[in-house]
Amino acid sequence: GGNLVPPDNREKLFDRFFQGTQSHGFGGLGLWIAKWIVEQHGGTIWYEARENHNVFHFTLPHEPPSHPKIADIPPDSEA
Repeated sequence: GGNLVPPDNREKLFDRFFQGTQSHGFGGLGLWIAKWIVEQHGGTIWYEARENHNVFHFTLPHEPPSHPKIADIPPDSEA
């Protein structure tokens, strides 16, 4: 078991620099980076609260894109 992400934080999980109430001081970039990488490869990533477990899913296309869409990391709009 574990602690579920509070409902009011779930929409922000993949936001750049978001740190939940149980932050460990890592800067809030891990899930944002994961989302960026998955989306650059044409996939999707999402969170699901399941009973007393936090579950993260992602999908990637079966065939790689013919022209990879690797973009520059977007500028920090919160600075």
